Parts: sequence; C-alpha cells; structure tokens
Amino acid sequence: MNSSQKQFTIITTNDMHSSFTGSGGMDYELNSSNRLGHYSRLCTSINLLRNHYQELGHAVLVVDAGDWYSGSLFQLLAPSEHTKWAPELEYFDSLNYDAVTLGNHDLEAGEESLLRMFEKVEKLSTSGPNFLSSNMRVRKLNAEGMPLDEKTCQIAQNLRHRVRDHVIIVRNGIRFGIIGAMGTDAAFSCSGTRRGVTFIGYDDETQSKQFNTYVKFITEVARKLRPDVDVLILLAHQGTPEDVDLAKAIPRNLIDVMISGHTHESYLKKVSGCFEFSALTSNHHTFITQSGSHGKRIGVTSFLIPVVPSDGLKFIAPDKDVDKDMRITHGKDGLKKEILSFLLRELGLNKSFINITNTILPDPEFSKKN
Repeated sequence: MNSSQKQFTIITTNDMHSSFTGSGGMDYELNSSNRLGHYSRLCTSINLLRNHYQELGHAVLVVDAGDWYSGSLFQLLAPSEHTKWAPELEYFDSLNYDAVTLGNHDLEAGEESLLRMFEKVEKLSTSGPNFLSSNMRVRKLNAEGMPLDEKTCQIAQNLRHRVRDHVIIVRNGIRFGIIGAMGTDAAFSCSGTRRGVTFIGYDDETQSKQFNTYVKFITEVARKLRPDVDVLILLAHQGTPEDVDLAKAIPRNLIDVMISGHTHESYLKKVSGCFEFSALTSNHHTFITQSGSHGKRIGVTSFLIPVVPSDGLKFIAPDKDVDKDMRITHGKDGLKKEILSFLLRELGLNKSFINITNTILPDPEFSKKN
C-alpha cells in the first residue's frame, strides 16, 4: 500500500427486524453463548469499530440496508400514536448512522405508520440519519385504477418528502455519494401494504417486476452523481441474485460499492459491469457486501482509493462478551414496560398476561438471571 493512499471503512447492518434482544440459541437467556445481537451490544461494538478505524486514519461510514422494522414485539411501539417511542429509529439516531434505506418490511405497518415513525424521531432529534430511497414515487392511481384519495395522497407525499434520493458526505477529504434504492423483489414483497407509494422497477398495475427499468433508472441516477464524488455507493434492499445481476448490467466505473439486504446472507463479491468505450477504465469492479440479519453480524469492509478492498470483509458478532450500552433500551426495563402497557391497553389483556410475556420479552440486562 502506498502511504499516500486514502483509506475508508464501511460498517454495515441490514435486516435487523426489530430484534432488540438479539436472536439465536434454544432459549431467551441473553447470557447464552449461542445468542447473538441485542441492540445495546451493537451500540458498543459499532462505536468501538468506528473509533478504531478513525484512529487508523480511515474515513468511516455506518449504514443500514433496510428491513430494520418488524420481527418482534418491539415493533408495536413505533407505529402507535399512544407512545412516544420509535426504538428502531432511535437506535440509528443514537449511533449516528450516515444513511439508512427502506426494505419491504419497513412498510409492513402501512405508510401512515412509517410516517409516524419518522415524525417521532424528528421530535427526538435535530438531525437523525439520512433515509434514502431514490426509486420511491407517489402513486397516481390506486389498485382499482382510480385517483388516490386525498388522505392517502397526502401521507404518501409527506413520506416521500422525508426520504431522499441520495446524500453526499465528505469525510477525511473523500467525497462519498450514497444512493438509496429498493430492489424489484422487495418492492413486490411490500406491494400488499403500499397504497400511496410505488417503486421504479415494479409495476403495481400489472403486478410485475421490471428489472430492466430498474437497471436503467439506477444507471441514470449514478451517472448524474458520479462526477461529484470520489466513491459511489448503492445502498439497496435487494440481495442475491438481484445485486449481482444489477452490477453486471450497469456500465463499469459507475458504482464502486453495493451494500445489500433482503436475503439475509453474508458475503463480499467482486463483479465487473458491462463494458462501455466511454468508461475511464476497463478493469473497474463493483464490490457487493451483505451482513446477515437480526443484528447477529456487523459487516466491516475497508478499502483503498482507487476503490479496492484493503483488508477483505470482516464480520463482527455481538455476543455475550460484548459490554452493554443500555441507553438504547432506555435502561433495564424501559421498552419492555412500554410493550406490556401497550398490550394491556390496546388488546384489553389482563395483568396475568405479564407472566406469559416475560418468557417472550427477556430482561435486557446481560447478567445471569437468578
């Protein structure tokens, strides 16, 4: 490595699915050696990783590739108008994520609920992460071919207003461009919970994936942004084989790195795009990475500029040996008590249900239970 070469590291998560207490193992004991994740462990791990690579002189980005919502009882809090909590988005805010894209499950509670989540975190934060989805659009017609009603249209417009196409971040003198997108399969997967928004690459009217349209769109967005950045990243909820097919279909020298989600896999791949005589180099590759699911793995990839991996892809597993940062779970029982209150109030359950729920929602502390 030339000592003058700049280096950067991307720390990645995807498909977290509201897994605040982690996952894995045969039971819900958080001190189990088989149990990975837990958002307070992720907080500790990501902060340590960020500090470590910054001390090495790297520019560091922290991003998430979508499906951060839906998968545990914690998902009850953020969409509810009766609670102030939006724990999934508070997590991103507390860790200063640079960019987050949307996955199909993030629309599972409906567009109005997703909008409420954004509104909640806006009240709690002056900045918050950049939410990106370049191919999101407001629909003109509903599923019956009729114009959208005024309320649905307003919700969709407010939602689109809060989701940006891309962001440019300058760090250590390196200009990073990050484009957000939802892949065609993910757009299909959430078609049943979307009323006011659609995604370029999926035709809601014919209920068909339009991959070539998606390729053309991403290519156009990347072409416009490429002259203004040193490193171009596509943060897309798409997974295999769609990410590889996309990387092969777009012209070389456009996208340097793709951060994927959706298929819950772990990999680093190198793909050559299609050749164009106008391309600056013929040996340019796109590097694609995905980091598992449910917070069980944190992806860490370091690169040199020109963009080549300098140290491969590492996966960090937040396990029982990682110290806790309980602020994200609002102390020992903060979020757990909110869920219990929600169930008792919204579902009309009596207090005897708490004994059952305690087996579903383990205590967030890491000490052994007596």
